[in-house]
Amino acid sequence: MKVAVVGAGAIGAYVGAALQRGGTEVHLLARGAHLAAMREHGVTVLSPRGDFHAHPHATDDPAEIGPVDIVFLGLKAYSYADSGPLLAPLLHQGTGVIAAQNGIPWWYFHGMPGPHEGRRVEAADPGGAVSAVIPPEAAIGCVVYCSAEIDSPGVIRHVEGTRFSIGEPDGTISQRCSSFSQAMVAGGLKCPVEKDLRSDIWLKLLGNVAFNPVSVLTRATMGDIARHPGTRQLVLNMMYETAEIAARLGNPPKISVERRFDGAAKVGDHKTSMLMDFEAGKLLETDVLLKAPVELARLVGVAAPTLELVYALIDLLTPDKRLPERRAGERCSRSPTARVPALRRPAREFRGYTPEAAVSARGILAVCRSANTRPRGGNGGEAMPDSPAVDLRGRLRALPVARGLLPIRRSQVPADLLAGVTLAAVSIPVVLGYAKIAGMPVVTGLYTLLLPLAVFAVLGSSRHLVVGGDSATAAILGATLSGLAVAGSPRYVRLAGLAALLTGLLLLLARVARLAFLTNFLSRTVLVGFLTGVGISVAAGQLPEMLGLTVTDRQTLPKFLQTARALPHLHWADVALSIGVVGIVLAGRLISRKTPGALIAIILAIVVSRAADLAAHGVAVLGQVPRGLPRLAAPALDRHDAAVLLGTAAAMSVVILAQSAVTARTYAATHEEAFDQNADLVGLGAANVAAAFSGTFVVNGSPTQTQVTDSAGGRSQLASLTAVAVVLIVLLLLTGTLTQLPIAALAAVVFVIAVRLIDLAGMRRILAYSRAEFAVALLTTVAVVVMGVEDGIALAVVISIINHLRHSYRPLNSVMRKSPTGHWKAVPVTPGARTENGLVIYRFGTSLYYANASRLVDDVTVLAGEGGPLRWLVLDFAAIGDVDYTAAGVLSRVTEELRKRDVRFLVSSVLGPVRKELDRYGINDALGPGAYYETPGEALEAFQARQAAPPPPA
Repeated sequence: MKVAVVGAGAIGAYVGAALQRGGTEVHLLARGAHLAAMREHGVTVLSPRGDFHAHPHATDDPAEIGPVDIVFLGLKAYSYADSGPLLAPLLHQGTGVIAAQNGIPWWYFHGMPGPHEGRRVEAADPGGAVSAVIPPEAAIGCVVYCSAEIDSPGVIRHVEGTRFSIGEPDGTISQRCSSFSQAMVAGGLKCPVEKDLRSDIWLKLLGNVAFNPVSVLTRATMGDIARHPGTRQLVLNMMYETAEIAARLGNPPKISVERRFDGAAKVGDHKTSMLMDFEAGKLLETDVLLKAPVELARLVGVAAPTLELVYALIDLLTPDKRLPERRAGERCSRSPTARVPALRRPAREFRGYTPEAAVSARGILAVCRSANTRPRGGNGGEAMPDSPAVDLRGRLRALPVARGLLPIRRSQVPADLLAGVTLAAVSIPVVLGYAKIAGMPVVTGLYTLLLPLAVFAVLGSSRHLVVGGDSATAAILGATLSGLAVAGSPRYVRLAGLAALLTGLLLLLARVARLAFLTNFLSRTVLVGFLTGVGISVAAGQLPEMLGLTVTDRQTLPKFLQTARALPHLHWADVALSIGVVGIVLAGRLISRKTPGALIAIILAIVVSRAADLAAHGVAVLGQVPRGLPRLAAPALDRHDAAVLLGTAAAMSVVILAQSAVTARTYAATHEEAFDQNADLVGLGAANVAAAFSGTFVVNGSPTQTQVTDSAGGRSQLASLTAVAVVLIVLLLLTGTLTQLPIAALAAVVFVIAVRLIDLAGMRRILAYSRAEFAVALLTTVAVVVMGVEDGIALAVVISIINHLRHSYRPLNSVMRKSPTGHWKAVPVTPGARTENGLVIYRFGTSLYYANASRLVDDVTVLAGEGGPLRWLVLDFAAIGDVDYTAAGVLSRVTEELRKRDVRFLVSSVLGPVRKELDRYGINDALGPGAYYETPGEALEAFQARQAAPPPPA
């Protein structure tokens, strides 16, 4: 597939780079410094999902590209009518034009059954000018759920979102849509093909139709608009009217107005794209975003006074949709009438004015005044915009704190409070179990839900991640400290605090040193095997106490064998309690994930223990639990102890990095929110430092507790802070009730937690996909069970790295050929394979380094040694992001060997940084002049031209 991106700005360049990374032939059409940078260095994408680099062909001349299969249109909608000269050289019969536009598209009624089929939307296609350039039958709709910006020429900063929904106007699943979707997915993007794309258009328009123009009128951020009572109601009215228009047309949005409003409000204190365009003096997309819905409302008979009023205001504010001349950096006047002269006109002179809208007109003007002219003193004592108070508020808002908490939405507060109570109810018995796994006094489990949880809520960026005690890190800690001190002793607690401090400092160091990429060295395969091994080890460790037995061995297998030998000495009261607790916990999960089965089981166990005086019948109970808050103190710092614990802290840091990042990223993607892994690293590091100073053990982001909060309706860290308040009450008033808690009941809760870690379904999925990957996961599990958790995690990281090297050592190299339809296809490297007679375009599947450079030699020998005469061998660098010193030496030898065979060695698709490496190694001199081609297609054309040229005279 050949794709041209017309308008390769932030979104266009991001899509083009991703497509090229996935193997698609891509051409970028751009201009200015951005074009110059992309030509020389390619496109660098900085993304929370991982940075990457690509070097697609970039130009300002569409004739240089020629006809393509797909045009991805990254222009603003108002530019479409004038884009004929750019598009004409790219279009041929069958070319699809994917318009990544906001608002109502020009093709809206094309292929739409019903009374309006074929109708032209005048606001989107004035006089048919757009249809004349881009026929509706060529159009493929696209709704973009992605945010990106140009960081500097050639550098794109991907903010959030990777979904580009596409669809044919007539709702069919066409081959061109399917092919483009596959290409996008290969590049790491989401691209579902929708049968009803119009509903997606209205869903996105629900937010854009309201927040964008209101932000221009008020100069307010989305968060300010959502919080202000006047603008909040105004925006909701516009959204309700828009939803009614969509429903009348037969394409109702897929979610409610309220949910769409909440989703937009979550963006927080950020400017809309329309406001940024307005401030930058750019044209605005008001026709497709606002005028077109007003036109459609009149068509289907929907009363839309609020939409008409706001369109009239925005139309008067921006004559010709242009920003009035303003000096760079000039501040707006405090007077709305001085700032917007058109607003002096009476409301009834506005186009679309109706008597019913009069109240709304007064309301929006009042909102404009309150947003731009705040009096000194008065109601709330708000200051003028230039005052120090406003500057201080702005600076506080800009600080990287409370990003998971703010903005607090009033409508969401009750749900967050209830979710926090639910989280506390589920977590309290669970963290008691985690304390037991770690070998700590049980009350320290409650301490993990105090300062550490509160600190992350304030410093982290994730609105969903719950931080507290965790089974995996508790198991690593317990396995290490059990050989250094008696479990639960003062020295043991001091060592646990020191381990938490070291872990926190390592996480903060990882943030400073930008080492978040280390999470990638614990692959999903290894993580499944590791957690399964931890689950087996912890579950086996709880069996003696569940059965009322005493064993002395600490290693998993010896401990299990000793438990089996002691079975004749079972204590049946403990067995009965354990079975009852396990049954209640499992029953609670069957009813609902929100049901606090563990809490119910613990309460019932305490009630039974007190009523039957189980302690007098030989059942071990918890005993005295300290009441009150933890004592804040610095952990004991000892150089020898720190040296001993440093490896354990590093192991726990890797687990925390991997587990917390995966959990936070998953929920951010689910709720289409921003995710800042670096900010979360600060939050996690600070939370562990707080744990060290509050007498508890290492904390981690918990997937299970995060799931509990999310399913209970929690949508911000307010839920976590509510849980902190509940735990505070428990510590101050209710710890005495834990005295009679049977140890067997607590062991049973821990046993259930551990069993949940045993991911048999995940192991089966890995086996179904790859036997080699399954072997890696199984080896990790066995290592954890046999060697112990600490050594197991070290081996797990080593296995991950070996697994990575195994893939990069044997890359999938190929010979590139043209298909009968003219598209590139990859074929295996076989003796004598050719792109065409006399030419081989050979693609190496990964970066070249010392371990895999011999594969290049082997492949070149196979290709050049057999088959017909070979004139050119072109090494395509599309997948090569680095060449080390050893590989550079191999390239030099390959160049020399091919020269001896009278074969010219050339290269294509070389990234800018890689080309600099080759220059340093002297490869450029060895290749000779004219050896570089931008794309394989360019190399093929050069070879064909050379073959067609007459031979030089003798």
